[in-house]
Amino acid sequence: MGIPDEFLITTHRTERELSKVTASGHSRNEILQMLYDRLKYHDVDKANLWAAELVASCQSELVWSKLIAFVSQQINSQNPDLPVLMLHTYTNCQGARAQSVSNCQQSRNAIAQMVTIIALSTKRAVNMERIGERDRDFEYMSSMFLSRNTDLADQVFLDGDPIALKYPVNEFLLHVTKAYRARKADRSQGLMRSGEAQLRPLYWLAWLLDWDTQMTAKKNQSLEFRCAHRPSHLYDDKVAHDLVWLVWDALFGVANRIGHTRVSDRLNSLHGLYTLQFVRGKKRERRFLLYNAVHTIVHDPDPTNVFVDRKRVLRTVAGINAVYRSIALNCANWETTERSNTIRKYVSLTNRSENADTTRPEDDPSDSGSAVETYEEVLHAGVPPKAPNQTMKSMEQQLADREAEYEPTLYKNAQKFACPRETASGTTKKVSVTCDSKPALSRNHIALPVSCSLGTGFCVVPSVDASLRCTNVPKMGTSEDFIVVTIGESAECAASSSPNGVDQ
Repeated sequence: MGIPDEFLITTHRTERELSKVTASGHSRNEILQMLYDRLKYHDVDKANLWAAELVASCQSELVWSKLIAFVSQQINSQNPDLPVLMLHTYTNCQGARAQSVSNCQQSRNAIAQMVTIIALSTKRAVNMERIGERDRDFEYMSSMFLSRNTDLADQVFLDGDPIALKYPVNEFLLHVTKAYRARKADRSQGLMRSGEAQLRPLYWLAWLLDWDTQMTAKKNQSLEFRCAHRPSHLYDDKVAHDLVWLVWDALFGVANRIGHTRVSDRLNSLHGLYTLQFVRGKKRERRFLLYNAVHTIVHDPDPTNVFVDRKRVLRTVAGINAVYRSIALNCANWETTERSNTIRKYVSLTNRSENADTTRPEDDPSDSGSAVETYEEVLHAGVPPKAPNQTMKSMEQQLADREAEYEPTLYKNAQKFACPRETASGTTKKVSVTCDSKPALSRNHIALPVSCSLGTGFCVVPSVDASLRCTNVPKMGTSEDFIVVTIGESAECAASSSPNGVDQ
């Protein structure tokens, strides 16, 4: 599906640059926080604006990841079929999204639809069980066991799974199964919840996830904790030994014994969302999907209207390109402003370099390389410190080209001046110089083309810890000035030839 030109996002910045500063010049992390807040407080328009800002900045995968995390943590069973719709929608637009990151109409519509549904849905955050130090004590934990056999765990354990986890996994399965049966019995009797009051399936899930976190922490990496190999095409083989796949196998085992199609479909969708672009770093963010899976099995929520307000969803999706048009204008204005600021600062620096006063405080070390510091400021002029943009990059290239003519003399044919053997290290030496041309700026040095008693060439003054410090910036012409050479191994005064009596 094509997008009219007026709604296209055009930028010269790379995806890496846009990952820190968005198309309109905002901080990505601030946009993510505002998106989260707007979703939580049912603000459909603002939520779509911030989501579109991220999509326009080539961050559509990040948006999907954050939406999945939000649904699992804040909505849970209040819209039980939403994960099914999310996985179906994501899968359908995956091929089209690969063709164009920020200018894919199908991707824009899909994200607008999901954001609107999530914003309109009733929120109910997951109540997490907390695991303390006492809970990690096996003696204390064993006192809470409902069963002393491991029949349920034996059905999901494979060769290579840690024996220490057999009882906790068995308790987890036992609590989930009994909670489901108690809930079913309560429903048949018209009760809210009585039989399941003493059952704690979420506690044992939290215990297993906490165990995984503790065993994979840096301080315990020498223990080489890993479960049996459970490969799948849904995730990379290098994470196939993780504990979470044992937990998912346990949940699917319970669902198969229940034999309820609706529960199985919802569980498959939750598992599909959990494995999307899965890496170990996403475990903490997606752990709520496991809580949702337990809740789905135990409570089996009745179907609801997944769209909440279908007319509002359609109206939002139909007008989403207007949001992207405003972002495109903001993007163009921001980049133009940054380009103008960069050029203005560079011109100002150039003028100061040509017309600067030639006198500097003779013994002020902080003045060493001051021109270089200003020059470095220009390299980052007008760009937020977190992400230089493409305009800034092209300006750096222009300055690099300007420096290229000095490079052969400065670095290829240059030789170092060293102190005479009889001169003690740490002393200074005055050298008369005549400046032959304008000083040349480079990225890390200021190069002064000079003729002096040591030879003719360039005096290269480093930007930091300079072992050569100019007491005066020589003027162009025949007037003679001098430089002070601080004797030491790091002296970097480059000359076209080495004088007599000087070590090389």
